[in-house]
Amino acid sequence: MKNTRAAFGPTTRAAGIGAALLISALALGGCTAAAPTDDVTSNEDRELTVWFMQTGAFLDVTVPEVNARFEEATGAKVKVEVQQWDNIVTKLTTALSSDNPPDVVQIGNTNIQLFAANGAVRDLTDVLDELKHGVEWNESLEAPSIVDGKVYAAPLRVSTYAIAYNKQMWADAGVTEEPETWDEFTAALDAVKAKNPASDFSALYLAGADWQSSMPFVYDAGGSFSKLKDGKWVADIDSAESIKGLEQYKEFQNTYSAASSQTASSTSPEGSSVMAELKASATIAGNPSVIVAIEAGNPDLVGQIGSFPMPSINHPGELAPVMAAGSVVSIAAKSKNADLATEYIKILTSPEIQQEFVALNNGAVPVSPTYIDAIVDEVPEIQQAFYTAGKKGITLPASAGWATLEADKTLNDLFVQIATGARSVEEATAKFADHLDDVLNAG
Repeated sequence: MKNTRAAFGPTTRAAGIGAALLISALALGGCTAAAPTDDVTSNEDRELTVWFMQTGAFLDVTVPEVNARFEEATGAKVKVEVQQWDNIVTKLTTALSSDNPPDVVQIGNTNIQLFAANGAVRDLTDVLDELKHGVEWNESLEAPSIVDGKVYAAPLRVSTYAIAYNKQMWADAGVTEEPETWDEFTAALDAVKAKNPASDFSALYLAGADWQSSMPFVYDAGGSFSKLKDGKWVADIDSAESIKGLEQYKEFQNTYSAASSQTASSTSPEGSSVMAELKASATIAGNPSVIVAIEAGNPDLVGQIGSFPMPSINHPGELAPVMAAGSVVSIAAKSKNADLATEYIKILTSPEIQQEFVALNNGAVPVSPTYIDAIVDEVPEIQQAFYTAGKKGITLPASAGWATLEADKTLNDLFVQIATGARSVEEATAKFADHLDDVLNAG
């Protein structure tokens, strides 16, 4: 997730959540929901521990609002502990296995299978209707949270991908209209590159290790990471289609991103900071709050950043498939405050919080297509590409082993090897495919 500040000022339109809805606490016994309790005053000496990841505006704006509503409704206190994304799987594994774990934890949607499969988080199926508030969730976030038909997490926020670009830089290069096709897209980047020939300048900054931003090339060519066949995951990353997509990725990355980016991680530096420093005219942004981050990093760029959906390279006139990622929230299996944790998540997933705070105040995408439709007309035009993409997206293999791929950095290494030419696409994918089969089918 990207570090951002609030995209909008505090809202006065957020309606309060009904006290009756919030005060009825659902006690979870073991891993399923138990009977509700109406004794709010008994919560005064209780404290709920919540782990959130470092996510900028979400922590600054949304979390304080959620905490205030929760404390008023239940009488309990909230202790928020902010975590970093690096090595978070290992840290969560240790914390959730302890006798005193955090009660509510934010987990990347590609990692939830691991914690659901090993019994570290609670089954929320019995309280699902209350958590959904009468709407359907984004499929790309909900699907990985389901194991054997049971739901172990609720989506928190969606991250989708679109192109963020510097309108002034593009205009200076003679590009005044947003491209709708791949040819128009690359022609625009060619013009910007010619106008800015410095070796450390990127027409479009794309870090070599940023597999999330680069994977659309694989899927656009008809490939994928892995396919489920007869109950077993079989690597598809070395298929002819995937190889074609990765060859297209390599050519694009090497042509438009500075050579130094080939070995760069997705966070050091972030694409938003490179754009803020005027070292890039565009980047593949993971959510609309990236635009906010660019403007925060360089106030002179306020109003100068635009966005548009990434065009398809292989299907003229269509959009490229993009990853709809994001975060989910779960309750620790060993939580001693599961009733309060359920109430807390109900507030996080409520329409008021999702629409008014996650979306309109934070500039992120809410968890339901219904919520997107409700507020899309209020979203600044430059951010709407992300909201459209947020209704659907690529779903990665729903295997507990996927967390291993992210933790051991082999996903990052695959794209770095291809970007740098350290291995040919065929060599890199053949090596990765063997590892992919092993980890996705482990256990």
